Amino acid sequence: MTCASCAVNVETTLRKQSGIEHVSVNFADNSATISYNNLCNLQQIQQAVASAGYQMDVRENVSPEEVEAKRQEEF
Repeated sequence: MTCASCAVNVETTLRKQSGIEHVSVNFADNSATISYNNLCNLQQIQQAVASAGYQMDVRENVSPEEVEAKRQEEF
């Protein structure tokens, strides 16, 4: 994502998907937290993100500490 508008676009796209229970996209750390039920699956979520023009790197069941450690590695 290159701007806050991108984050809003991804979040809006995901909220429209059946089965999404919660989505929060954070532009500052280039991440999203997504909770979903059995009405959708990870592949469908990835396809929705791709249809909005973005790529998604999946990290299932990751703690906030793990996210921060990964972000620090990238710098």
